[in-house]
Amino acid sequence: MIPSFHTIPESCGLSTDSLIGKVGAGAEYAVTQPVYDVDALFRFLESHMNAVLRRDADALDWIIPRCIRIKARVVNKDEREQGLRKILNFGHTLGHALEAATGYRRFLHGEAVAWGMIAATLLGVATNRTPEADASRIIRLITSVGPLPPLAGIRKSQLRGIVGVKEALPDAARVRELVGQCAPGFTVLSGDDATAREGIFAGARGVISVTANVAPRQMSEMVAAALAGQKERSQALDEALAGLHRDLFLEANPIPVKWLLAQMGLIPPGVRLPLTPLAEEYRATVLAAARGAGILG
Repeated sequence: MIPSFHTIPESCGLSTDSLIGKVGAGAEYAVTQPVYDVDALFRFLESHMNAVLRRDADALDWIIPRCIRIKARVVNKDEREQGLRKILNFGHTLGHALEAATGYRRFLHGEAVAWGMIAATLLGVATNRTPEADASRIIRLITSVGPLPPLAGIRKSQLRGIVGVKEALPDAARVRELVGQCAPGFTVLSGDDATAREGIFAGARGVISVTANVAPRQMSEMVAAALAGQKERSQALDEALAGLHRDLFLEANPIPVKWLLAQMGLIPPGVRLPLTPLAEEYRATVLAAARGAGILG
């Protein structure tokens, strides 16, 4: 699997006249943005939700650019989801689960995420991480959009397809904490090639890898050695791949890995927008990393 991160364009255009569909679901989704910039935008939504729901042009022109700027700022600071970007997932863990459990028929995406935000907020209160006053504001704002589809009839068995989670933070302590919080049999996977070995020794059961697309055998051997507790062997295997772990992210993933796969003759050359060809200045570096890993002559 090749995860995909796309760079932010220098500019884009949006007309609120083109907005169609159920505004409520979009408004629920917009609540995920001001939680990260609570002051002006959150207060605006609290006091102008009725205007937003009736598609008042002035209200939409006020909130939409701010939501875009918030998301762009977060992604710019953490393009590869190493930490800060996880805040954009507020409500999405349960939201995606609800969509999957109901066959994507009961909830619009914003409605599912709204239930997820409520659940995450209540969990924050239960674990003493979210002040009750803040939680009340968040839930009040979500419910001010309108009634959500009920959760009645969704059984635990419908959620059993969720068997694991990817932790992309390059932090073994975080992996260890996450493993400790999960039920027996629930799988935690690393999402960062460069720290996957450390993550496995902290309790992860493998890695969702970019490097494995070009060096599957080497990555498989490294993971197997780490899972077997072979520290010296897994370290040696991992060190041989360190250049790939690093240089496959010289540009936004999956641009470098797709280019290298084409050089190896494994896929046709060329990419589709919004991807662009790997910049000329990085090509020699990526090739050197591949030769250092022994995957290219």
